[in-house]
Amino acid sequence: MSLAHPLSAPSSPLAHPIHCQLGVHSFKSDTEATHRCMSTGRRSSRNRTETPQKTKLVGGLFAVGGVLSVLSGLSLFVASSQLGDIGMGGLAGLGAILGTVFLAIAGASIAIAYGLWNVKSWGWYGAVGLLGFEAVTGIWALLSGVGVLSITLVVAVVALWALWDEQSAFGLDHELPI
Repeated sequence: MSLAHPLSAPSSPLAHPIHCQLGVHSFKSDTEATHRCMSTGRRSSRNRTETPQKTKLVGGLFAVGGVLSVLSGLSLFVASSQLGDIGMGGLAGLGAILGTVFLAIAGASIAIAYGLWNVKSWGWYGAVGLLGFEAVTGIWALLSGVGVLSITLVVAVVALWALWDEQSAFGLDHELPI
């Protein structure tokens, strides 16, 4: 009868150590180690990258923006149906198109918020892309004299700086193009 720990395997030169909440154990392969440790339902938090504070803030802004975009999209659908009822079909169609655009933006924003919160590189790239677009729109708004929309430029630049500053948490190391 063996008194070995149930998650440990005989040590061999091919054994791979794995960290789980039950301790450090050696297994014959990474696949066996992952399967055994995950089957206990107790994974170690040491292997997960913590979300940096500035990234949490930017991710929260994307989540709030996504929720507001869902509400805006649904409101546009309701308004377009009411416009259709009173015989303004052209405006109803435009409302439906804009509602669909807002829902698409909402989906992208919520996905980016999830990616940032869970420190996924695709979330970082998506956020930088969308914030870059918002910065360009903010510059356009500033140049065209729409002062209210220029706040978008400030928020986008600050959020881009925050994400650029914490890109190492995502395993990235990009240089500024300037």
